[in-house]
Parts: sequence; structure tokens; C-alpha cells
Amino acid sequence: MAAPGGGIQVNAALATDPRLVAASASAGATRDGSVAQQIAELTGVGDRYQRLVVDLGVESQAVNRRVQVQAAIIQHVDAARDSAAGVNLDEEMTLMLQYQHAYDAAARFLTANYQALDTQINSTGLVGR
Repeated sequence: MAAPGGGIQVNAALATDPRLVAASASAGATRDGSVAQQIAELTGVGDRYQRLVVDLGVESQAVNRRVQVQAAIIQHVDAARDSAAGVNLDEEMTLMLQYQHAYDAAARFLTANYQALDTQINSTGLVGR
């Protein structure tokens, strides 16, 4: 039955009992849908269904493409942010080595001063005069 607006409306009796539809060309055949195919070709339902499937496929591809583009943009922005504000491990390691060398040099300087004072004080033997 034709519905208002050019759509298709299913008979209420068929909707409640689908066994009333004679979809096969031979009686008792459960897997022969040749009559249903002919009905679909007459009403244009097959064309509408095919158009729906094609449109759905095209829309799905477009959405997938948008998702891929968005993922690439996110990856690029994250990389840019990390390069601008991130910690460079090589640079941090270099600074740590510089601090370690400065600490070692300061320790050697204090040790040398301690030894010089120790030698000066203990060699004269005149401590406290």
C-alpha cells in the first residue's frame, strides 16, 4: 500500500503474520524468494534499498576519512607541544654531568685546602703560641 508522502506502508495483517506473504513460486518452499524478488522489483524497494546502502557506504568512508585526518592533526599538535614544552633527555643528561663535574672540582679544591692547612699546622709544631 502506498503511504502518504510516497513511502510504503505494510498491511497490518501481514505485519502480524508474515506467513500470509507468498514469497516463493512453489507451495511449501521455505527458501525460494522469487516472488518476493519480483515484488521488490515492481515497487522499486530494491532500488531504494540499494541507494540507501550505497549512501551509507559513502557516508561511512567520509566519516572514516575525517577520523583519520583528525587523528593526524592531534598527533601533529601533540608533537608540536612536546617539542616546545617537553623535556629533552639529552640536554638534561648533559646538565647533570656538568653539575657532577663542578661538584667533583669543588670537593678536590676543599680537599687540597684541608691538606695544605694540615701540613702548615702540623709541620711547625707551634700550634697555639
